[in-house]
Amino acid sequence: AARAAAPEPRAGRCAGGGSGEPARLEVRPGRKLLRPGDRFAFRAAVLDDAGCSLATRPTWTIAAGPLAAKASLDGSGTIAIAADAPEGRLEAVASVGGKGVTVPVEIASAEHYAALLATSGLDDAGEAAAPAVALIATGTIGGGSGVADDVARRRKQTFVAIVGGLAALLGLTGLALLRRGRGSRRPARDPAPVEDDEPASEDASPAPQAGGSPEAAPRPAPPRPREVAGPRGKICPTCGGRYPSEAAFCGKDGTVLVLIN
Repeated sequence: AARAAAPEPRAGRCAGGGSGEPARLEVRPGRKLLRPGDRFAFRAAVLDDAGCSLATRPTWTIAAGPLAAKASLDGSGTIAIAADAPEGRLEAVASVGGKGVTVPVEIASAEHYAALLATSGLDDAGEAAAPAVALIATGTIGGGSGVADDVARRRKQTFVAIVGGLAALLGLTGLALLRRGRGSRRPARDPAPVEDDEPASEDASPAPQAGGSPEAAPRPAPPRPREVAGPRGKICPTCGGRYPSEAAFCGKDGTVLVLIN
């Protein structure tokens, strides 16, 4: 394909070329379709903040990839595709001042070139109408885009920081809940033994109170002797005969009866 002419400089303010610092890099076309064995020269322009073209020229490289070895790219931006290159895609990279722009290059065989061109959205020459652009510094041209990119980057960083903080907070909350759950599952202490309803033995001594000596504890009262009930009544002191309590005299000899203790 023939190399197109470079864009004409802006009248008036750009007469004689630009004089400021590089602010913008434009590469045309922003996308290119080639066949094995083709050569093509990209058109690069380095502009200052007033939009005027500078004499600065970008550095050209081919990005690493499966087809990188099947193409060469010289310092003027001319790419050559090997005749035995398979179908696929590679990337040409133009850089100025540490800022680079990537231009996709699609390789199609002669049999598939027409079909791919009809569905790719490219023009009849296999080129994209829009250029590939890289902002080298924020200026009047593309300055709004540069600021927007910086704002988007800061928003992304803020979002990542917020998500990280929330994840840490959720982790601490989960750990606290886990510890609380383990504490609630600890076995309860055995209840105090229930005293038996049977009366304590008379020989049992009360336990001394806490903090006191055994000598200071009150001694239990001695058990009272049980009275053995026996037969009661009266007896005759003469003959030894026994009579009920209501009798007064012995029926044998008339002796006065006495009580039996």
